Amino acid sequence: MHGIDLSNNNSRSDWDGVDFHIDKITEGRGFFDRTAATWIEQGGDRPWSMYHFAHPDEHEPEDEADFFLSRGRKGALRPALDCESRPGVNPLTVMGAPKLGDWCNRYCRRVANAWQQEPYFYSYRDMTTHLLPYLDPAWPLWLASGVGAPDIFKHFGGRAVAIEQWGIVDGIDRNESYLDLTPGVEPVANPAYVMVTPTFYNDEHGNLDPKRPHRWKGAVFLTDGLSATHVSDPGQEQLYKDFGIGGPNPIWGQWMDNLAVLPTLEFKGELAAALASS
Repeated sequence: MHGIDLSNNNSRSDWDGVDFHIDKITEGRGFFDRTAATWIEQGGDRPWSMYHFAHPDEHEPEDEADFFLSRGRKGALRPALDCESRPGVNPLTVMGAPKLGDWCNRYCRRVANAWQQEPYFYSYRDMTTHLLPYLDPAWPLWLASGVGAPDIFKHFGGRAVAIEQWGIVDGIDRNESYLDLTPGVEPVANPAYVMVTPTFYNDEHGNLDPKRPHRWKGAVFLTDGLSATHVSDPGQEQLYKDFGIGGPNPIWGQWMDNLAVLPTLEFKGELAAALASS
């Protein structure tokens, strides 16, 4: 399957023969790429996803992941982490391979827990070579080979290549997927209908800290299937089962603060009371 990846660096796109597209939405902790909405509209019913361009030498991975989650939209395909050099900065040189690999794993776990989709890891051959020993094999490999033709790198460093970005044609990055990316083939999380925020923040050991109440303690939110699902203890998970509500799966760890972007959901009767007292 032939695909393209697009960002604000592209002024147009030729959609002939394109089966899928992956679009830039965020970079670091501050850049929001508004052109992604244009590419999604122009792409019609082609499956798509979004990617984040990392600044791992500047920020914590959880902070960049939360920024991506707060701006991104969940598509039929997996999201992607773009880890590469930028003008004047090579994160691999700054951080070293073990530390940078750990950064990428932490970022991807945060996004995977939120959207229940393991992100693609994207980079060029040299950086990928150094990072592969430290990357969790759960992240499918999106390799920028730059060789000028597809079907060259279906394996790299002992790993299967899911997508190969083989070159640039007419100013557009060209990719070949070695997986079937037909909508519904890649895993997409089942939407959860309610969200109960954690009661307390975690301490440095990962335990709930009763001295630090969560800013959204007790709030109940409606999710749209694009947002993370989170419960803070198995008792709350059981409540979902008792009332026949689909999802969510328990996700452990300190959670992001920007839940106010989600609409609250009004319940009635015993369901609201049970959730409020949990």
